[in-house]
Amino acid sequence: MSGNVRTRRLSTAHRLAKSIRAGHASVNCHGAVGTNIPFGSYGQSGWGRVIGQEGLDAYLETKAVTARL
Repeated sequence: MSGNVRTRRLSTAHRLAKSIRAGHASVNCHGAVGTNIPFGSYGQSGWGRVIGQEGLDAYLETKAVTARL
């Protein structure tokens, strides 16, 4: 699952992205997932993350945030 935030203020984007309970949050773009960032979901819909160090940390709830500045 992912979330999307639209705002002109970067501080608002960070605050809202942090509050979204999803494995990925996009800011001012939709579904822009890079191949170099961890990807996964929360809870039983996404056990762990793939790609990078986060793929080894099964008990983290890592969030990736992308933004068009």
